[in-house]
Amino acid sequence: MAHKNHLPFVLSFPRTGGRIQQKQGEPIRVLLKEGIVKTFKTIDDLIREKDLSAEELERHQELIEECRTREAQLKEYSRATRESMRRMTEELDRMSRTAEELWQEAQRLSQRVNGIYLHVAPVPMRKVYH
Repeated sequence: MAHKNHLPFVLSFPRTGGRIQQKQGEPIRVLLKEGIVKTFKTIDDLIREKDLSAEELERHQELIEECRTREAQLKEYSRATRESMRRMTEELDRMSRTAEELWQEAQRLSQRVNGIYLHVAPVPMRKVYH
Protein backbone atom coordinates (compact mmCIF):
# COMPACT_ATOMS: atom_id res chain seq x y z
CA MET A 1 0.00 0.00 0.00
CA ALA A 2 1.40 3.41 -1.01
CA HIS A 3 2.15 6.07 1.56
CA LYS A 4 -0.51 8.79 1.59
CA ASN A 5 2.00 11.44 0.47
CA HIS A 6 3.36 9.26 -2.33
CA LEU A 7 3.49 11.09 -5.66
CA PRO A 8 4.07 9.39 -9.01
CA PHE A 9 7.60 9.88 -10.33
CA VAL A 10 7.64 10.59 -14.05
CA LEU A 11 10.73 10.62 -16.22
CA SER A 12 10.95 12.39 -19.52
CA PHE A 13 12.10 10.50 -22.58
CA PRO A 14 15.00 11.76 -24.72
CA ARG A 15 13.08 11.65 -28.01
CA THR A 16 10.05 13.55 -26.77
CA GLY A 17 11.44 15.23 -23.67
CA GLY A 18 8.17 14.34 -21.94
CA ARG A 19 6.93 17.80 -22.78
CA ILE A 20 3.32 18.36 -23.72
CA GLN A 21 2.18 21.91 -24.21
CA GLN A 22 -0.41 22.88 -21.63
CA LYS A 23 -2.99 25.54 -22.37
CA GLN A 24 -4.27 27.81 -19.62
CA GLY A 25 -7.03 26.08 -17.65
CA GLU A 26 -6.19 22.61 -19.02
CA PRO A 27 -5.40 19.74 -16.64
CA ILE A 28 -1.73 18.83 -16.28
CA ARG A 29 -0.73 16.08 -18.71
CA VAL A 30 2.40 13.99 -18.25
CA LEU A 31 3.98 11.53 -20.67
CA LEU A 32 4.36 8.24 -18.79
CA LYS A 33 5.53 6.03 -21.65
CA GLU A 34 5.93 6.59 -25.34
CA GLY A 35 2.44 7.52 -26.52
CA ILE A 36 0.73 7.12 -23.10
CA VAL A 37 -0.40 10.34 -21.44
CA LYS A 38 -1.85 10.61 -17.94
CA THR A 39 -3.88 13.64 -16.94
CA PHE A 40 -3.59 15.14 -13.47
CA LYS A 41 -6.17 17.63 -12.29
CA THR A 42 -5.12 20.60 -10.22
CA ILE A 43 -6.99 21.71 -7.12
CA ASP A 44 -8.46 24.59 -9.14
CA ASP A 45 -9.71 22.09 -11.75
CA LEU A 46 -11.42 20.09 -9.01
CA ILE A 47 -12.96 23.19 -7.43
CA ARG A 48 -14.37 24.27 -10.81
CA GLU A 49 -15.67 20.75 -11.49
CA LYS A 50 -17.35 20.43 -8.11
CA ASP A 51 -18.79 23.95 -8.26
CA LEU A 52 -18.19 24.48 -4.55
CA SER A 53 -20.18 27.10 -2.72
CA ALA A 54 -18.52 30.00 -0.90
CA GLU A 55 -19.25 28.25 2.41
CA GLU A 56 -17.61 25.03 1.24
CA LEU A 57 -14.61 26.96 -0.09
CA GLU A 58 -14.23 28.71 3.26
CA ARG A 59 -14.60 25.46 5.19
CA HIS A 60 -11.90 23.77 3.08
CA GLN A 61 -9.64 26.82 2.65
CA GLU A 62 -6.75 25.35 4.68
CA LEU A 63 -6.81 22.11 2.68
CA ILE A 64 -7.07 24.01 -0.61
CA GLU A 65 -4.05 26.17 0.27
CA GLU A 66 -2.05 23.09 1.27
CA CYS A 67 -2.93 21.47 -2.07
CA ARG A 68 -1.84 24.59 -3.98
CA THR A 69 1.44 24.64 -2.06
CA ARG A 70 2.06 20.97 -2.84
CA GLU A 71 1.17 21.51 -6.50
CA ALA A 72 3.75 24.30 -6.69
CA GLN A 73 6.36 22.07 -5.03
CA LEU A 74 5.54 19.19 -7.36
CA LYS A 75 5.81 21.49 -10.37
CA GLU A 76 9.24 22.68 -9.21
CA TYR A 77 10.43 19.12 -8.43
CA SER A 78 9.23 17.99 -11.86
CA ARG A 79 11.04 20.87 -13.56
CA ALA A 80 14.25 20.10 -11.64
CA THR A 81 13.96 16.40 -12.48
CA ARG A 82 13.44 17.09 -16.19
CA GLU A 83 16.44 19.44 -16.17
CA SER A 84 18.60 16.83 -14.40
CA MET A 85 17.50 14.17 -16.87
CA ARG A 86 18.28 16.49 -19.79
CA ARG A 87 21.78 17.20 -18.43
CA MET A 88 22.37 13.51 -17.69
CA THR A 89 21.26 12.58 -21.23
CA GLU A 90 23.66 15.15 -22.70
CA GLU A 91 26.51 13.77 -20.60
CA LEU A 92 25.72 10.19 -21.57
CA ASP A 93 25.59 11.19 -25.24
CA ARG A 94 28.96 12.90 -24.89
CA MET A 95 30.40 9.83 -23.13
CA SER A 96 29.04 7.58 -25.86
CA ARG A 97 30.62 9.72 -28.60
CA THR A 98 33.93 9.76 -26.72
CA ALA A 99 33.87 5.97 -26.32
CA GLU A 100 33.17 5.58 -30.05
CA GLU A 101 36.06 7.92 -30.92
CA LEU A 102 38.39 6.01 -28.56
CA TRP A 103 37.37 2.70 -30.12
CA GLN A 104 38.02 4.03 -33.63
CA GLU A 105 41.42 5.41 -32.57
CA ALA A 106 42.29 2.07 -30.93
CA GLN A 107 41.43 0.33 -34.22
CA ARG A 108 43.69 2.73 -36.18
CA LEU A 109 46.55 2.22 -33.70
CA SER A 110 46.12 -1.54 -33.86
CA GLN A 111 46.38 -1.45 -37.65
CA ARG A 112 49.47 0.76 -37.49
CA VAL A 113 51.12 -1.54 -34.91
CA ASN A 114 50.39 -4.57 -37.08
CA GLY A 115 51.87 -2.76 -40.09
CA ILE A 116 55.03 -1.85 -38.15
CA TYR A 117 55.34 -5.43 -36.90
CA LEU A 118 55.19 -6.76 -40.47
CA HIS A 119 57.94 -4.35 -41.58
CA VAL A 120 60.20 -5.25 -38.66
CA ALA A 121 59.55 -9.02 -38.71
CA PRO A 122 62.09 -11.31 -40.41
CA VAL A 123 61.24 -12.40 -43.97
CA PRO A 124 59.82 -15.88 -43.05
CA MET A 125 57.34 -14.24 -40.63
CA ARG A 126 55.90 -12.13 -43.42
CA LYS A 127 54.45 -15.22 -45.05
CA VAL A 128 52.37 -16.08 -41.96
CA TYR A 129 48.76 -15.01 -42.40
CA HIS A 130 46.63 -14.15 -39.42
